[in-house]
Amino acid sequence: MSPTGYTCPICEWDIYDNPSRPTWRNEFRGLYRCSIDSKITITGVGVYHDPHSGILIAPPNFDMRYDDHDYTVTPEHQFGRLRYEVNHRHGYPIHNVCWKLLEQAMYPDPVPVDKLFWIFDSLTDLGSKKLDWGYKENPLFPWERGINSGERCATPPCPWDPFSVNVEQIIRDRFGTYDIPVPPASMTSGTPLGNDPFLSLPEELCTIIATYLPTHDALSARLASRSFWHLFDRQQFWASRFMGRNSELSWLFEVRRGSNKAARDWRWLYHRISVKIHDLNNPVWGGLYNRQQIWAHILPIVDILELRPSPLVPPPGDSKQPELTWRVGGSAEQDDDTVSPLAHGCRPVYNQYLPISRNKARVSVSTVLVGSFIYIAGLSVEDDSQTVKVGYTGPKENEQSVEVDMAGLRGINIAVGLGGIHALQFVDSSGPARWLGSPDDAAKTTRLSGISGATGLEVSFDAFRLLEISAIEEKGLGNDNVNSNVTLRNSAIWYPDIPPAHLDLNDDFFLPAHSYKWGFRPLFWTHFGGPGGIYLKHLHGLTWETYDVLTFETNEERVPSECRTFGRAPLLRDDDSCSDLGGDFFAIDGPGGERINAIEIWQKYYTESSSGWLHSDGALASFTIFTNRGRSHQFGEGRTRWNVKKRRFKAPPGHIITGFYGAQNRSVGYGIVALGVITELEP
Repeated sequence: MSPTGYTCPICEWDIYDNPSRPTWRNEFRGLYRCSIDSKITITGVGVYHDPHSGILIAPPNFDMRYDDHDYTVTPEHQFGRLRYEVNHRHGYPIHNVCWKLLEQAMYPDPVPVDKLFWIFDSLTDLGSKKLDWGYKENPLFPWERGINSGERCATPPCPWDPFSVNVEQIIRDRFGTYDIPVPPASMTSGTPLGNDPFLSLPEELCTIIATYLPTHDALSARLASRSFWHLFDRQQFWASRFMGRNSELSWLFEVRRGSNKAARDWRWLYHRISVKIHDLNNPVWGGLYNRQQIWAHILPIVDILELRPSPLVPPPGDSKQPELTWRVGGSAEQDDDTVSPLAHGCRPVYNQYLPISRNKARVSVSTVLVGSFIYIAGLSVEDDSQTVKVGYTGPKENEQSVEVDMAGLRGINIAVGLGGIHALQFVDSSGPARWLGSPDDAAKTTRLSGISGATGLEVSFDAFRLLEISAIEEKGLGNDNVNSNVTLRNSAIWYPDIPPAHLDLNDDFFLPAHSYKWGFRPLFWTHFGGPGGIYLKHLHGLTWETYDVLTFETNEERVPSECRTFGRAPLLRDDDSCSDLGGDFFAIDGPGGERINAIEIWQKYYTESSSGWLHSDGALASFTIFTNRGRSHQFGEGRTRWNVKKRRFKAPPGHIITGFYGAQNRSVGYGIVALGVITELEP
């Protein structure tokens, strides 16, 4: 039997070490759920020393260990990992030291065990058999996951225990002395003294202000204002570097809980700890370095744990059954590959109903950071008569709000990713409001435009974020407002933004157009010709590169980088042995007036209906570029054993081809799988 490796969901390092002796790296606790009574348990400490068996056994009593003289390891205490059940239990092994560090981060509150389990469950990726925290893998599209997962560091940088660190050894050491500096009589740099707004503030207040600033910014303020010159010698300021969960050195929690913390030389301790050169072979410094890495993973988990759930809002109690019109959401686990070939990024846990009022209202969202992305955690609508909240509420600093005339609501623009909703933009009779959430580097859609007749919204959540949003109408009223003008532009999900109206997407030429009008199937587009085709005169050729990326070759620096490539590829590792890195090149005399005026697509389809999206939508086999000089070039292999559909597009008179759009499915082993053409009026 091949070895079975398990990853700690907190630090993402493997739970394994030399089986000859237990260490912090193979000691774990189990966080599991029993399918019989639905009880969630955090176990005592077990040890994983036999990866060939893959067995996880830990005492169910939190205060017990595998090596206690009164405990006997028994198969009855075994549990399964992720959603694979053993003894009706399934869950997650967690490094014991990671659990203890999480307890320190939550101190003085206990770790909410049930919440933590459902957070992990919401992030479980059954395909990769680990948790997907959503860290973006540059330079891929933001919805592509796991392409470079083999590069994950499986072991910590140092072997030393990150929890049981002899911090007192550092505190006892005291090297050298320092002289208290004297502030200069005058300052020649920074803000002139006469215009210094801080001179009127008491020194104590300036110190308090500085405690909220990063160390570099606070010390830089000394160069701009005499009012901050004293900071270097204020123990209150240096102590603030250690106090509070989000402080710079909060991971050194021992020093702020000692009985003599008021007597510490905080400035000396800060410089002693923050110096970059340490001997990582030393158990103290190596352990603290490991702790710092784990702490960076723990803080976002604590932020999620502290989200507060809103009460469930019952749906309307009238006799008419409402019906859903359009949905927008991430790649949900219940969707099979006929809906989306992308990796599953979310798992809905429950739905809530949000009625649409007919008054002016303040719409607010709470946001939460998960991995590289900000998601909407909860949503509230407050008018003169009521306040309705759905989802989760976080701290005030993570809230955003806008005023919306709900009586004149026209639609909702949505920024969405693989794992759920990143931002919402309400559109009323006065136009679009500012975005709520974080729309940056996210795919966007206007699929929920034209919902003026909607009576409410159905919203789906997992343990901490908004996954999906749907418009609701009363059954029998019809969906004419929604379905009257369904086009690829207003119903597809687009990256980086929705193409403007003056660009013609030529929907009829795009073979799988219907499938991209629903579900989570993002389309990306490249405007290689620029507005009105101003960059076409700089085009020297096209290169079909390794990993199916099309590059538009130009020697003009003024052509933006986003207009130079179509598609994205993973970074090549050092051991990649690709012999065709040069790609397939087709020269175009852009400066001499040569232009692309036609394109032919070969789309290949699996013959078996069980092949899902490859049967219904197919994948790009090849495409041929034609120019106005009668020249052409084929990219890709046209011959295939699959069924093939060919379609040719030629720019109509008075129009020029200035862009391409398409889809890319690298998570299932494909590059560009669909290709469309953008045209616009010739200037």
